[in-house]
Amino acid sequence: PHQWIKDKANGLKIHLMTEVTHLTIHPTSLVVFTTQGQTFECKKVILTVPAPQAKKILERSGLDASPLGQV
Repeated sequence: PHQWIKDKANGLKIHLMTEVTHLTIHPTSLVVFTTQGQTFECKKVILTVPAPQAKKILERSGLDASPLGQV
């Protein structure tokens, strides 16, 4: 399955198996922080975790997670 993802990414950087702790939003970018102490600066982020985990990440980031409370 990982090769399929890489084929579809078409030049995008994808970080698999990377646990995100929180995000910070800047005027022109986002910074993603991981449990491994890594940071990634990017323009867009796709979180592919179950809604309860995404809600926790958004809440720790000070972002509105209320839509995920209904899931």
